[in-house]
Amino acid sequence: MTRSTLPLLILLLCACDDKGGDLSGSLSNVYDLSFESVRARLYPSDLSIEFVNGQGEVVVRVTGRRAAREPSAGVKVDLVTEGDVTGTSGGVEIPRITRGTLTLTAFMAEQNARVEGRFDGVFAAGSTELSLTGNFSTRLEIVAER
Repeated sequence: MTRSTLPLLILLLCACDDKGGDLSGSLSNVYDLSFESVRARLYPSDLSIEFVNGQGEVVVRVTGRRAAREPSAGVKVDLVTEGDVTGTSGGVEIPRITRGTLTLTAFMAEQNARVEGRFDGVFAAGSTELSLTGNFSTRLEIVAER
């Protein structure tokens, strides 16, 4: 292996492990944040960023309601008043969010358009506050009304 091929090999290895995002924070101490993929879905009522585990459970679903604000690049959504964070992992529901924001850095309301951004939140678990931060980069799926 030559010196010039090593950076390419490292890049390829990293690309194979790309799940479309990451999750971190103290919430992981009480809630399993393991996921396999990230998807973005635009419904008539909301935009949902979904972190999905290998069993098909949506571990973390970050939602921005379209009635409050249409999604677009640069938009910052208050996740308590204009959205929500929900999810289930191993049959356990994610604690209630008490404050947080969703920021879209790339978004177009077109099928397969790139959706990128980040979110952060604070969750109530009894009298304890737990944090969660996530980044995502995936393709948009437009879900029509049924």
